[in-house]
Amino acid sequence: MQIEEAIERAQETVYTISTEHEQGSGFLYNEDGLVLTSSHVISGQEYISVEDKDGNLYEGKLKGSSDYMDVAVLEVEEFKGLEPFPREDERVFDSGEEVVALGSPQGVSNTATSGNITNTDLNLTIDQYEYEDLYEISANIEEGNSGGPLLAKKDQRLIAINAAKNIDDPSIGYSVPFYKIDDLIEQLAMENE
Repeated sequence: MQIEEAIERAQETVYTISTEHEQGSGFLYNEDGLVLTSSHVISGQEYISVEDKDGNLYEGKLKGSSDYMDVAVLEVEEFKGLEPFPREDERVFDSGEEVVALGSPQGVSNTATSGNITNTDLNLTIDQYEYEDLYEISANIEEGNSGGPLLAKKDQRLIAINAAKNIDDPSIGYSVPFYKIDDLIEQLAMENE
């Protein structure tokens, strides 16, 4: 499949996540209707709105969130049975890998910015959030991209969650690799059973 087609298909499972005080991005994780986003997008909020690419609004029920790696899992009842875009949960991607950051910066849905992985083992602390082995990327991440997925162009798979941009250099962004958080996601999905 052409990369343009892969991006278009992936964007069908990327959502705008909104609360009273914050707006970010999210994406479909599995056929059980689970959606991933960043914890800081939904932190402390009671009502979480999930908007698809057609402008349809749904309520996201918080299953669990973690300050470690800044990950949150939502459940959207209406998304049960939908097929997520393929992910790579085990492989570590190297510097130089071409990637595309997907999301809804500043409420503009379905944007895609291209770049490369420029570093693969960064540890950061931002506010109360602790990150390990982040991908540093040159794909542009704007406010509202947090929680959206990072797509590897060659593999045409989602490989990470976009987390933040560098405040001192906005051309640098950071993404949380799936290989680091696969078990964490499963734990968070079980928190509010």
